[in-house]
Amino acid sequence: MVDNATPSSNVRNIEPDPSGDLVLILGDPSEQTYIRVSSKILSIASPVLAAMLGPKYAEGNTLSTTGSLELTLPEDDPEAMVWVCNIVHLKQSFTHISVALMEKIAVTCDKYDMSGALSVWGEAWLSHIDLSTDGEARYGRLLWIAYALGCQTVFYNKSYNMIWYHTEAELRLMKEDWKGTSIPEDVLKAIMKQRKGALKRIFTAIDALIAPFVRTKCHYSEEHSNKEACFHLAETGHFFQELLRCKLWPFFGDWTDRHLEQTATNLGTFKEYLGDFNSGTYYCTSSKRNFLPQMKPIAEQARKEKLGLCLNCIKQGKITTKDGNCSASRIEECVTNIRDIEANEVE
Repeated sequence: MVDNATPSSNVRNIEPDPSGDLVLILGDPSEQTYIRVSSKILSIASPVLAAMLGPKYAEGNTLSTTGSLELTLPEDDPEAMVWVCNIVHLKQSFTHISVALMEKIAVTCDKYDMSGALSVWGEAWLSHIDLSTDGEARYGRLLWIAYALGCQTVFYNKSYNMIWYHTEAELRLMKEDWKGTSIPEDVLKAIMKQRKGALKRIFTAIDALIAPFVRTKCHYSEEHSNKEACFHLAETGHFFQELLRCKLWPFFGDWTDRHLEQTATNLGTFKEYLGDFNSGTYYCTSSKRNFLPQMKPIAEQARKEKLGLCLNCIKQGKITTKDGNCSASRIEECVTNIRDIEANEVE
């Protein structure tokens, strides 16, 4: 809105552009921040502000008629807006900032649709966050910041980590970090779907390994009265004991309380049966099954899967479609982006 009020005595003046034609007024009337900027630069960085300062709104008409404008933005955070304006005017040098400040900048960026101008900064800030030492850093908060700032790679990585390291109950708690934000609810659903799908593939592969053990018929030798367990039964028992030790069996029931990362790690600790074939105590025509080489590839395959979410697909509203998440960690790899480019080339 246009503001002709007299500035309060306690005013902070920030000038990303000392000769700028637009002054943004933020903060409480008792302690205001005045930011002098170029309306042209701000309009290039923000489609929202470009429309507001255009001919269809009173602010734009005042600016074009008088050549200057004071614009009051009472709902916006002054500190965040100072950062945003300094960045788009190329007056801000890089420095690490707190997660709390990142969130404020994310809110401003999301409101004025400025991710195109701030995504590189967001990638740099978020890549230096250490979740083990930063008490403010949680995957839910960081995913929202990456979403608002348009950080494709960070968004993929954080969503991947949420899928890989958390149970469904933990993921639902992270949703609290998204209250009041614009991040779609379908994002959480997509994360849970990716996580459950990966677990299902692991347990389906294990189930396929179990089948040969339980379906093989043991043949005790009729020539011996010693009826000790045959090799097949001993190996089968060991196989299921290992599954139990690795918390991979029984797996019928609710998968939501399992960590995908811990499941894959446990697969890697699977031990082969070391029974002695030649001891003469086993009377069985069954052949030895070396299952260890079959277990580890299941874990390796799980770790190779691209499970993270593609931010561009989400931004384009494709997350709920059949092929809505292409799991691209870079915008250049996004299927939706490639299709849009090809469509424009045809036109």
